[in-house]
Amino acid sequence: MPNLATLLVNSAAVHGAHVAVRHDDTTLTYEQLDEASARLTTMRSRHRHRLEIFNGAGYGGS
Repeated sequence: MPNLATLLVNSAAVHGAHVAVRHDDTTLTYEQLDEASARLTTMRSRHRHRLEIFNGAGYGGS
């Protein structure tokens, strides 16, 4: 079974310009949603790396 990320990437490839999310007057296309998801994943990865550094032995962690 494909995960949500795979489904989003595939949907963006096929339906990129179609609206994926609508809230009030705001819409996101599949392509915009895919790009936002990729940015969030990148930010999360960077944040996790910083947590590992600060929790390392050099910072009192074990």
